[in-house]
Amino acid sequence: MSKHLFLTASFLLAIITLSAFYKSDDGRAGYTGSPGETACNNASCHTSFGLNSGPGNLALTSNIPAAGYVPGQTYQMQLKVKQTGRSLFGLAVEALTETNNNAGTLVATDAVRTWIKSRTVSGVSRKNIVHKKNGGAQVDSMTFNFDWQAPTTAGGVVKFYFASVAANANDNTSGDHVYNGSVSVNPQSSAANEANADLLSVQVSPNPVVDKLTVAYTLQEKTEVNLSLFSMTGQLVKAVSLGQMAPGQHQNYFGIDNNIAKGIYLLEIKTNNGSTTKRVMIE
Repeated sequence: MSKHLFLTASFLLAIITLSAFYKSDDGRAGYTGSPGETACNNASCHTSFGLNSGPGNLALTSNIPAAGYVPGQTYQMQLKVKQTGRSLFGLAVEALTETNNNAGTLVATDAVRTWIKSRTVSGVSRKNIVHKKNGGAQVDSMTFNFDWQAPTTAGGVVKFYFASVAANANDNTSGDHVYNGSVSVNPQSSAANEANADLLSVQVSPNPVVDKLTVAYTLQEKTEVNLSLFSMTGQLVKAVSLGQMAPGQHQNYFGIDNNIAKGIYLLEIKTNNGSTTKRVMIE
């Protein structure tokens, strides 16, 4: 009799544990749609609609230069999900090497909304940044901010896999849309790193800025210098050509036009041999 009660209790405990796992309001790692993974619309979760079939959209952006990431450098990342009429959003993001191991380090910079969780897939404990309960509570769209530290040694291509849920906040998994995608970034070549050495000590101030940025930097050799302001989605907002600049220290000004909306932007300082990007907040 006691053995029967023990088995019954164990069975009930397993059911309760599985139920809590599948219905957790916190994000779940390992469901981005990367190799060996399904996305969040798998058979145990948000199954009402097909993957990427909703009217919304999802984008992952960062200030990683077009020339590629620098080993050991920390970059700011943003995952933005948008669907009109939704009031709760989630995320899961992982960075993998070409052999599907963890690439670099994901850092949760917004402890209220996100944290790091892991799930073992194909023998690898994959680190994900995921949402906390109600961490994505916002109407129509949500932008999750976090950092990524590139691997400390030069490596190959890094691929970011990401997924998001645009939920209807009905306290269960029905009626939710799921989106996913991926973005690849290359390492800067050693030649690019050496070439970028002509642009040193880049500083922008004030930051946040209202009407005018001061851009200070040092050049190692004579080169053309161009300043370009980009939105977080990669759209060019304003460009200024400074022409040929002599070696030495320089200080230039970049005006913030009245028609530029408030928000976060990327300012690229580009020479003939490379570029540096700075994150700028416009108020």
